[in-house]
Amino acid sequence: MTVYALLLVLLSAVLHSVWNVLLRDCRDTETASYLQMLFSLPFLFIAAFLSGRLPAVSTIPTLIFSSVMQAAYYLLLSRCYRSANLSVVYPLTRGSAPVFVCLFSVLLGTEQLTLPVFFALMLIVFGIYLVNMPSLKVKDLLAPFRTLASDKSTRISFLIGITIALYTISDKQNVKADDPMVVCLIITLLPFLMLSPFLFRPAKIRSELSGAGWLRILVIAVCTFLGYFLVLAAMQTTNASYVSAIREVSVVMVAAYVVLRTKDKNFLPKVVGAVIIFIGILLVSILS
Repeated sequence: MTVYALLLVLLSAVLHSVWNVLLRDCRDTETASYLQMLFSLPFLFIAAFLSGRLPAVSTIPTLIFSSVMQAAYYLLLSRCYRSANLSVVYPLTRGSAPVFVCLFSVLLGTEQLTLPVFFALMLIVFGIYLVNMPSLKVKDLLAPFRTLASDKSTRISFLIGITIALYTISDKQNVKADDPMVVCLIITLLPFLMLSPFLFRPAKIRSELSGAGWLRILVIAVCTFLGYFLVLAAMQTTNASYVSAIREVSVVMVAAYVVLRTKDKNFLPKVVGAVIIFIGILLVSILS
């Protein structure tokens, strides 16, 4: 992976962590997700127009598939944030995605993974697992799995991870033929249209936009479309599985934010996990 692609992915991770923190703090996360797509569209239309390109006919099926997965992602994520903590949902959704990307990419034959890179990716996954542990005590080693069996939001988080993996693999195919900004526009516009019959609720929209709510939504919108544009640009030059894994450094950022905000005393697993994630990211960037 080139330094340029690595920097794109790391910046995308920063933007992704910012908009998820802001979304979790919204009063109505479903309405906020809907509005962020609406706020993104004017910027995306202008940028796509300036690119001067139309989507290739060959990518229409994968663009539609990506849009369906994006719509499912936004709907599931916003609903999950209504009932679960950011410190639970975010690491699980983002941490499971690279695993599913690797699995699906190999099964579909879209990418080849070398053994060293595979182990580096698994190192990142292990670090994310540690971030989710309440402590490093032996009795807590299986705590994330116990939570999976007993907590509905945890199971939904893994389902979100699958949607992320599927649209990531699909979009890797899209950017082979289409401009990344055009892809961003379509996979924002189509989910917006799909979700409008369910989420266009004027009273809730007015409530969410009241006060400084509109500014929060605007920041979420800019971080969302710009962050994913950077991901698409990086995928033009390297494997989707590498990009997906390195992007999960955002888990470390969100974990640090949660620790500082809540003054969590059980910070050791998060620190150790963060170090392991960093080592894994470094290895992926070197080996790929």
